[in-house]
Amino acid sequence: MRLRLQLLARGLIFILPVLLVTVWGLWAERNQYLQIKDRVVEDARRDASTDAQAIASRLQTRFTELQFAAVALHGPDADLASPDRQAVQSLRHLMVWHPGLYAVNLEAPDGAVLWSTEVRRQAPSVAAQSLTPLASNPNFLLGASQSVGPARMHVLAMQYRVQDAQGQTRYVISAPYRLDRLLAFSGPGSPWELTAFDVRNHRALGVWQRGQVDFAPKAAAAAAVEVAVPGYPLIVGASWPSWLVWHRYWRSALMRWIFEAGTILLLGLASLSVRRQVRQRGRDARRQRQLADFNAMLAQVNQTIARADDESSLLTTLCQTTVEQANLKLAWIGRPGDAQGVEVLAASSKAQGRPDELTGARYPDVAAAREAVGRAWRDGRSVRMPVVDSPQSADRAEPANPSNIRSIAVLPIRRSGTMWGVFAMYSARAGLFGSMAESLLDRLASDVSSGLDRIDLAQRARHAALLREVLLDNAVAGIALTRGRRIVDANSRFATLLGYPDKTALIGQATGILYPDESEFARIKALYPELYAKGSVQLTSVRLRRLDGGLITCDLSGGVVQDIKQALAVWTIVDVTTRDRLQAQIEHEALHDPLTGLPNRRALEAHLPKAIARAQRNGTALAVGMIDLDDFKPVNDAWGHEAGDALLQELAKRLRAELRVSDALARLGGDEFIVVIEDLDPYQTTAELARIAERLHHAVETSVSVAAGHTATVGLSMGLALFPADAMEGDALMRLADAAMYQAKMHKHDGTSWWRLGTVSSAAPERETGFDAYGRDAAALLDKARAHFAEVAEHFVDTFYADLDREPHSRDILANLSTPEMAALKQRQAGHLRLLLAPETTLVDVQQAAQHLGRSHALVGVNSALLVHSLALYRRLLTEHLNQALLPARERYRILLVAERRLQDDIQTQLQVGDATIGSYLDVLATPLPRHGQLLADVRPLELAVLAKLPGVLGALLMRPNTLGIFTVEDCAGSQCEGIAATLRATDSQVVIHDPADPRSSSVIAQAWRRGEIVGLASYTRDPRHAFWRESARALGLRSVLAIPLNDATGHVVAVLALYGAYPGQFESAVMRQVARGIQQRWEQIGLRCSAPAAVVTQERAEILRQQLFAGGLRMFMQPIVDLRSGHLIKVEALARLELADGPMIAPGVFLPLLGEAELSRLFRMGLDKALGHLAQWDAQGLRIGVSVNMPPSVLRDSECVLWVEDILRLHGIASDRLTLELLETQVLDSGAQDTALSQLKRLGCELAMDDLGSGYSSLLRLTSVPFDTIKIDQGL
Repeated sequence: MRLRLQLLARGLIFILPVLLVTVWGLWAERNQYLQIKDRVVEDARRDASTDAQAIASRLQTRFTELQFAAVALHGPDADLASPDRQAVQSLRHLMVWHPGLYAVNLEAPDGAVLWSTEVRRQAPSVAAQSLTPLASNPNFLLGASQSVGPARMHVLAMQYRVQDAQGQTRYVISAPYRLDRLLAFSGPGSPWELTAFDVRNHRALGVWQRGQVDFAPKAAAAAAVEVAVPGYPLIVGASWPSWLVWHRYWRSALMRWIFEAGTILLLGLASLSVRRQVRQRGRDARRQRQLADFNAMLAQVNQTIARADDESSLLTTLCQTTVEQANLKLAWIGRPGDAQGVEVLAASSKAQGRPDELTGARYPDVAAAREAVGRAWRDGRSVRMPVVDSPQSADRAEPANPSNIRSIAVLPIRRSGTMWGVFAMYSARAGLFGSMAESLLDRLASDVSSGLDRIDLAQRARHAALLREVLLDNAVAGIALTRGRRIVDANSRFATLLGYPDKTALIGQATGILYPDESEFARIKALYPELYAKGSVQLTSVRLRRLDGGLITCDLSGGVVQDIKQALAVWTIVDVTTRDRLQAQIEHEALHDPLTGLPNRRALEAHLPKAIARAQRNGTALAVGMIDLDDFKPVNDAWGHEAGDALLQELAKRLRAELRVSDALARLGGDEFIVVIEDLDPYQTTAELARIAERLHHAVETSVSVAAGHTATVGLSMGLALFPADAMEGDALMRLADAAMYQAKMHKHDGTSWWRLGTVSSAAPERETGFDAYGRDAAALLDKARAHFAEVAEHFVDTFYADLDREPHSRDILANLSTPEMAALKQRQAGHLRLLLAPETTLVDVQQAAQHLGRSHALVGVNSALLVHSLALYRRLLTEHLNQALLPARERYRILLVAERRLQDDIQTQLQVGDATIGSYLDVLATPLPRHGQLLADVRPLELAVLAKLPGVLGALLMRPNTLGIFTVEDCAGSQCEGIAATLRATDSQVVIHDPADPRSSSVIAQAWRRGEIVGLASYTRDPRHAFWRESARALGLRSVLAIPLNDATGHVVAVLALYGAYPGQFESAVMRQVARGIQQRWEQIGLRCSAPAAVVTQERAEILRQQLFAGGLRMFMQPIVDLRSGHLIKVEALARLELADGPMIAPGVFLPLLGEAELSRLFRMGLDKALGHLAQWDAQGLRIGVSVNMPPSVLRDSECVLWVEDILRLHGIASDRLTLELLETQVLDSGAQDTALSQLKRLGCELAMDDLGSGYSSLLRLTSVPFDTIKIDQGL
């Protein structure tokens, strides 16, 4: 009812104005009719008044004329019966002048006619009693109307009475006025019916109508007005027909009605427009309310999404929110189930029935939702559709649409970018989900999808946080996160390392509390700039302070993570206290004898030069003493090596105790010791040495307990050499002391002394400086110790590779080897050591073996530190082993000297070759770039050849994908390049760009193309992604590969440069990656400098095209050039095409980039010859025109190019001025030789043209310096 009242009110609002206007129009028309009616009356009165005035004027005029006529007759002697001629003439003139007069009579007072202008018997007469004197002049007498004469003419009697002085009537002049003349008023078009009445007898004198007077009596008109004739007893009545008012009304109403109808129509249209606008506004208001509801719903949904923590509650709340906010019947979220139905995950409903029923399973008409759900799921787009009820079936008791659902919207829900489910909404309002709500519905779908993604992200974040906590807490290393020099997070391991009860005690603390002093803190602070610049840093052996004040040593690795606040530094802390302690121990053991704790030979070699330098600086003497125990071997033989070791340990303590702090004692091995005595007085050296020797001898005189209940006593033999008296160098002093010691042993039984001072003149052996490590003596020593070397080599290999496995860098290198390869490497390492110390090995042998090793080590990333480490390890193991051998000290010394020399030669050669190997890679980057405009077809093979000659490179290939996404080899170089290219052409070994299901797309070449980054493969044998290439790589000897993407000027990848290596991990070191980046930059600059091919052409295809081109496949097509002003053909342009053997034509854009400068010059000569040959044929046929031929600018660099042109012109008899040479602007004119050639061609008479200006390198300044006759503008300008 309320709706009907609203509709009625709205209808009245629109109809009422029209009704009002209509009523107003009717009222206005009525007024208009009345006005017209009044106007008709007024017009009739006006015309009747005019006619009355005319009647009065006419009568008055006639009366006045009669009066004048009477004056003419007036006189006492006048004979009225027989007027004189002049009077008669005057009266007759009166009749002539006034045809309205019927006659002029002279009558006697009794009415007798005395004289008349008519026949007397016909002269009208009027009874005196019918005459009426006028008020204006009593002598003017007006009679009644009458009919006179045979024609029965109607006249109105008029008389003028002439009186004498006594007032007596003398005579009367009468002139009856013809009524047809008196009553002649307006013309025939007058609408009035004018009737003159005589008020005296109420008779009508006559009716004037349509231009004539009618005297027949008529019925009275419908309407009339009467006007008195002034001064006369007459009135004029005007009447008109009843239709006259309506006629005038209709005549004036047409335009008015058109205007009024137009006004009503416009008002109606305006009303309709207003009604439509009101309705539209109502609809807009409803839409706005709907949009407001949807926006409120979106806001509520977003709040729900922002607060939601799990999927189930989010989906349920979303359905409830949309039903409540948008006033829906039903909302549900679901996804296709296992069967063909829909699995409802959440729903909310105001409709009857369960949500799963309303999805379409129960009501067939509402089941249109199934179609909408299917479309939304298939197309991934929102679907909106109305619901139209179908007639209820007779066999179905329930209605087809009991919930009165009128519109449905189904939104696609995505999760992680893929279709996940649908959001269906049902409304009882038709058109609720109209076009205006489309964007909001899409936003709703997007927000729900984002909400699910947010939940997934939050879950992943929670999982990541839990995982991070688990990883942090279970990490072996300590991890700390710092921001702004303050700890923001850490793991339990870090707290345990520092002795804290848990990590919360560290969070929030300044990082300064971690370090024992400011210097250690400063080391870390100095790393932060590098950390922020490079993203990662490492620092070893950093001292950290524990909570209890103790110190630990840790290795720190730092990384940086950028967030919205400030960079977050992530530090990994590994406790290396034990490692450093062991390393210090190892270093100590490397410099100290493991049995006695005394410094060993290495420590002595480091200490002795410093002691000599101090003695030289202080001006003091220095003595080097070689000590050998006497009778030591029997102790070992009698009580075993343990007893011997105990003896050596005890004697070492005693000897050390007898020396001064400034003196040094070292054990060389076995029972040999070295003592270095400093701060000796140069003038009292012997005395001071005697006292020191006495103390040392006293130390060994006391017996030593070597076994249970057993003691042993040994003796000493010592030889001394002095600095600077005996020698200036440490090795010389040691050799002299060794010789003096042997002298002391030899003469000890003489009883002279147990020690001996060696001098320059003593019988010491020759200096060892001339000892040849590859000579006969060295070979004899090495042959004697061959068995020892074999044992040391095996021990060294096991120890060395065990050490390498503990070091990350070397472990990464070894990880590229398979188990068989690792075993082979160890065998080669042992064999190399055996080669070094084999008696027959020469220096050349060592250098050759070292060259191969040095190159291999450099390519796989072995650095000099690792080589030096191996040298030190082998030296230590060899020394320890020889010390246990029953060899004389001199032989041991010389064997170590030979081994040291050969090892040094080996390491030095390896380092030199390694530096040269890396240098050869770096030299590639230093090679000058090709000149601008040089052809890529010339440059590319040269560059690839340079790369292919690098050590370890078996092939360098340039590849680009074709239209099928398969990489094609465009050019290659190297010993194995043909085999690699053939393998890449095989279907099962091709490299494809994008096909996740195809393992070939996982190739480093495809990865480099897709990612635009340099990608390397360390080992074909170890990487499962390249299993399809493993057999081919093994057959070709390929162990690694490096893929370098090449970008164009816009930054897009256009090609991939692949380097195939003969060594595993060949391109993985930091130096190689730096070289790779340099090669990438170099090739990209070459691409910018040189002209590149426009299409992908395989290497084989390019060779076929070149062969066909120069084997008769060149065709010259002629394109006419017409003068547009005259329409005449003036020349032709020769266009080169390549015709293949099977018929297809190849455009120059395909084959020209494949040609080098020499081939382009040859092609130019061939094309010029063919073009001029055509010109000569046309000359013979009477057609004389010119020809234009393209000339590559590179041809101008040939000094004979002008001679070619001149010879070919002469051969065909063509004038030079008919030849135009067009130079392509895409190549650079950059040499003086080219300018010279252009000038010579110009002097020859040829015209020069610049082709495609604006597409290449020309400038306006360049154009002014080259004598071009024609410039062809590139269409791109």
